[in-house]
Formats: sequence, structure tokens, C-alpha cells
Amino acid sequence: MTDFSNEAYMIQLSVCEMAGVIQHAVTAPHVLLRPRVFADGDMWCALLGDDLQIGVSGFGKTPQEACSAFDEAWRNGQTPAAMIAARKASA
Repeated sequence: MTDFSNEAYMIQLSVCEMAGVIQHAVTAPHVLLRPRVFADGDMWCALLGDDLQIGVSGFGKTPQEACSAFDEAWRNGQTPAAMIAARKASA
């Protein structure tokens, strides 16, 4: 490879890597579902639903941490439908 083709390849890799980062960011559950994000005492809460009993939530020291916790809860199946199904299965 010449120096130019090596630089072009490195730029191409960087562009592909950034495209992956952007794709992950715009498809995060908190971006797609848009939970309410609000201060709750000394913590932040990201909540999708009417309340903590039936909604999906995440808490953190910052709004970003709350959104990350929300994403984790959503990905781990802590959705209202999944929790209702689990309650019915255990009853």
C-alpha cells in the first residue's frame, strides 16, 4: 500500500466506526421511546408510563445516567408487558 491508500483506508475505518456509534445512539430505547426525564430528590429519573408501578424506569445521578439505566431496563425485559407476563406465570 502507498501512504495515500493507507490514509484513505484509515479514514474509511474511522467513518465506519463513527457510523456505528451514531446508529447506536439514534436507536437507543430512550431516544426512540422518549421517556420523561425529571429530577427525583437528589437523583434523576427516566420514566415511560404513568408511574413506577407499571412503567419502565431508570435512575441515575445525571439525566444521562438515568437514560442509560432506562435503556438497560428496557433491554433486560423490564417492560410492563414482560412484568405482567412474569406475574401471570408465577401465579
